[in-house]
Amino acid sequence: MRIAITGVAMITPLGDDADAVLDEMIAGRVGVGRFANLSPTPHGAAVGGDLSAYDVPGRVAALRASLPRDVGERLSRLVRRSPWSVGLTLLVTADAALRAGLFERRVAPEDLAVIGAGNNLGARYGEEGNARFTKEPDYIDALQAVHMLDSNHAASASELLGSKGALLTVGAACASGNLGLRAAVDELHDGAAAAVVVAPVYDYAATSLEALGAMGATTESRDAAAASRPFDEARDGFVPSHGAAAVVLEPLDAALARGARPQAELRAVEASSDACHRPPKPDPEEQARLFLRALARGGHGVEELDLVSAHAASTPAGDLAEGQALARALGDAAGRALVNAPKGALGHTGSAASLIQLGLIVAQLRRGLTHGTRNLQAPDPRIPLRFADAGPQTLTLALNNAFGLAGLNCVSVVRRWDPEDQSSG
Repeated sequence: MRIAITGVAMITPLGDDADAVLDEMIAGRVGVGRFANLSPTPHGAAVGGDLSAYDVPGRVAALRASLPRDVGERLSRLVRRSPWSVGLTLLVTADAALRAGLFERRVAPEDLAVIGAGNNLGARYGEEGNARFTKEPDYIDALQAVHMLDSNHAASASELLGSKGALLTVGAACASGNLGLRAAVDELHDGAAAAVVVAPVYDYAATSLEALGAMGATTESRDAAAASRPFDEARDGFVPSHGAAAVVLEPLDAALARGARPQAELRAVEASSDACHRPPKPDPEEQARLFLRALARGGHGVEELDLVSAHAASTPAGDLAEGQALARALGDAAGRALVNAPKGALGHTGSAASLIQLGLIVAQLRRGLTHGTRNLQAPDPRIPLRFADAGPQTLTLALNNAFGLAGLNCVSVVRRWDPEDQSSG
């Protein structure tokens, strides 16, 4: 079965449209600043990609202009009554469904599945609620027990869409988005769903930032524009950022039959683990095996690969392991395949990172343009890769990498959609 990507949506520190974000990145802009809604802590990152000022009401109004009336009303009501991070999930879900044409060329409710992706998605909401409760014991949000559940994101998206198919949440730390794609592929191959919406989001709480900083995972830089440095010798840790994304997947034949326009093909999704729960200890040999297995599952060889969207969070150990794994897997093709890393411009959007990367991959494949890697000024000499510059390229096949803390690995393979190739092979 060939699987089409028919809808992609995102909210990032550089914008909420994949093409617009790609243009910003090609222009060399960066979305990192300072968190307005988090108080500084001794070890927490001083800089980050903050979306607390994102115009949620304005985005709701813009989407309602294109949504069916009942869906638009549900969107307004759900966003108004939900925690901030759930609101972002609802916005990208509505946007991706619109782009996929799910409202005008409908999939039956019982055939539409929704998969949420991520861990601790209500952490900041819970932390702030607990702080209020400590000060005023009589206070408690009556819905906190529901809002604290990761499944609340997928459940809210399901209510928005009116879907009656499978509803689940998968968590794999920073690899959650790709793992959500893997779960969606299983739903489609089993015939349990005719279309699946995958929607990861990420919000940081003060305690999680402090803990990550104490572990040495986040940057100590206070230079927002230059803090995230994937593959650069001067990298010292990742820059935390808010973000959200949603993707609609369908069997290619079914998507074409209902008049949808594929944006790209998802050729394969493969996952593995490093068998080590204590981060950070990435395994380049396991990553290299995973790259090759994913390409083979999609029916491709390394010589066909044009682009790698690297996880490359700007951590010393992680970037080195990924870079060496890519060089090992690609072999002679390492001098041909282009590598770029969105986190240089966007920071690390946690659970949402790999689906934000997917949206940018789809835009790059469709437009024949690559973005460069922000702040990659002195590439680590131990990483022998060919890094992409911003500009036109011939692109057909891409690899999308995601690695989560505690050895969670998941990669996806994406091919440019060719309207002339509509065979079912």
